[in-house]
Amino acid sequence: MVRVNLSNVPDSESFTVIPAGKYHLRLEKWSEQTAGTGNSFIGCEFIVDGGEYGGRKIWDKFFLTEASWWKLKQFARAIDFAQTDDANGFELEDLFRAAIKTNKLITAQIIVEPYTDKKGVDRESSKVDSYQSAETQPDDLTF
Repeated sequence: MVRVNLSNVPDSESFTVIPAGKYHLRLEKWSEQTAGTGNSFIGCEFIVDGGEYGGRKIWDKFFLTEASWWKLKQFARAIDFAQTDDANGFELEDLFRAAIKTNKLITAQIIVEPYTDKKGVDRESSKVDSYQSAETQPDDLTF
């Protein structure tokens, strides 16, 4: 039997979203997945680097449809991926492995979106709206 101590784990009701703003992130994990609609996507787990929300996680999805490639291109440019504009394309694995291997710091614009959960309760969720290089970040980084 496994013994656990949950005394320091916050109740799910006390979980707060990361407020809207610009934050430094680092990619921690990624995996190729399939949505219920059948569309493939890359699911990513980022960690906030520094500030009041340092150590918190943000998740994002890069859907693998042409209509969604603009966000993938933003991410590729944010990590200074050398093959971003290569006319021959590149392997997605190479992009995400490079982000993790280099531990590249990026800046992300986070927005907060309302949603209704399965129990009909109104909630909010933090979501990545856009990516840019941490080197060219504006002065309005949220901390």
